[in-house]
Parts: sequence; C-alpha cells; structure tokens
Amino acid sequence: ADPGGTVSDGEEKSRVLEVASGAGATLYAVEVTGGATLHGTDSEVPDGDGEPGENGGGILNQGSLVLEHVLVTDNRTGRGGDGGNGAIVNTAARNGGNANAGGSGGVLSNETGSSSLTNVTVTGNFTGDGGIGGNGAQSSSRGPGNGGFGGYGGGIWAAGPGHAGLHLTFVTIVDNHLGATGHCGGDSEFPNACGPGGPGKGAGLATGPSFGSGTGILLTDSIVADNGGLGDANCQPYSSGDKIG
Repeated sequence: ADPGGTVSDGEEKSRVLEVASGAGATLYAVEVTGGATLHGTDSEVPDGDGEPGENGGGILNQGSLVLEHVLVTDNRTGRGGDGGNGAIVNTAARNGGNANAGGSGGVLSNETGSSSLTNVTVTGNFTGDGGIGGNGAQSSSRGPGNGGFGGYGGGIWAAGPGHAGLHLTFVTIVDNHLGATGHCGGDSEFPNACGPGGPGKGAGLATGPSFGSGTGILLTDSIVADNGGLGDANCQPYSSGDKIG
C-alpha cells in the first residue's frame, strides 16, 4: 500500500466509512485508521440477553467498494453486550441472560455488496470481545447465562449469502487480532450450568455466517500471515459452501 499523505481518521468515535446498499465508493492512496464501532448494549432486565457489537470497525460495505493503494490500520469493533442477572423476586427470570458476540470485521464487513482491493495493506485491526453471561439469582436459581463469542475476521469479514464476493489483488493482511471469549455468568447453585462463548475465528480473513453457502473471497498474489495468537487460524470459512482461494 502507498497511502500518500491523506489520512481518514475515525478518532475511535465511529467507523471511518459506510457504503449503503446501492451506493458505491472508491478510495485511492488513503490511510483508513481510528475506526471504532459501538459496543453491544448490556441487558438491563433480569434474564435479558445482551446485544451484539457493531460490525465493520474501519469500513462497512453494503454496496460497491474499491480500494487501491490503501492502508487500513488500527480499527476495531465493539464488544458484545453482557447478559442480565437473574432476579430472586422474579420466579420467571431467575437464570442469568446470555451474552452476545463482539462485532465482526475489524476492517470490512462485506454484507450485501462487492469489494475489490488492490495494493492494500490491512494490519493492526481488532474485533470485539464476547460479552459476559448474566449471573444466576443465587437462590432457587435456574442457572447463569452463557458467554458471548469474540468477533470474527480480525482483518476482513465477508458475509453472505450469495453476494458478489470479495476480490483481493496484491493485498497484505498481517498482525490483525480477534476478540476474546466471553465468560459464563456465575451461580453458586449451578456453577457448571452454562458455557463460555469462544474466541473469534479467522484472524486474517473470515467468511460467514452466511445462513446458506456461496460467500466467496478470491485472492491473487496476496499474503495472509501472522495474524492472531497461538492457535488462531489466518483464514476461516464459516461453512463448506464458503470459499477462500
């Protein structure tokens, strides 16, 4: 990437760019940095579930996007919302609520559109952590809430179903990171009645969840390496119908 002297900075207050369905955008020789999406809302009611973090920390594309000679760095998505705690006084809501997932796509959530990236570097981006499950009521409890999953696609997340896909040519995707596992809520009566979520998947690239198949990423003369930590996959298809290659 050769971004030149132009910097588009979200200053960690919002994502940098959103392309609406039916619209198009082209960025040339720009640095996209400082994008941040909102955290998921924590539940404020007993047994309530948290909301997911918003996707697309740097760029959210639902239309047509072209990036050429662009550096996309230091963007993040929000964490998942925490589940609500159980309430002793409410017999119908004594269990803790479930947490939700961190936002996916530290850089790009390519949900319904198509994207073409040429001579682009994607580095130093993060997805949000999973939320924490709500605690059980601790008396006549029905158990705590499950933890949320970390966001998918530390670098790029391409979601389906059946959109035109993502084409990467001379693109380098390195040193991007995934959101951590959201922990299970606490409960003295049923300490093992729930489970943690899990870390995000696809520290460099991830496809899906597509609720079907057909999500595609085509790479030409590109590098996806050294993303995430020990045990994290650089590339992660969500289903057998999703293609990265």
